[in-house]
Amino acid sequence: MPKQSATRVLIIEDEHADTQKTITIFHRLGLEIQSKSSVWSARNLLEEIAEGERPAPHLMVLDLGFNDESGFAILRYWKSTSALAKIPIIVWTQMGDLDRHIANLFQVSAVVQKSHGLEALEKELKRVIAGLT
Repeated sequence: MPKQSATRVLIIEDEHADTQKTITIFHRLGLEIQSKSSVWSARNLLEEIAEGERPAPHLMVLDLGFNDESGFAILRYWKSTSALAKIPIIVWTQMGDLDRHIANLFQVSAVVQKSHGLEALEKELKRVIAGLT
């Protein structure tokens, strides 16, 4: 497992308040943080990662609900790109049961409902980080 201080996390979230909440957890866990606030900017970054132009994160935290786009576009790109598909994704969302079910069909590492609180997200982060090799 990489040292936690060397573990890079990419959060893809358009709500500033939710990004700040996750950053608090990431700092507490000693993680390196990168964030993108739109599907478009996240997709551009992921393309650069897939092409080897940027280092890959060790895991991603993805919201599905964006004002103008869908986080499912990121899941589709992630799943279809071999250089990215091995990166674990935790979906952290307010979306309904159907959307959570579809996210699970992508074989994400976890789906955490935002209403379950930050403790649920932190628990899944720790579980996924512990599984990194």
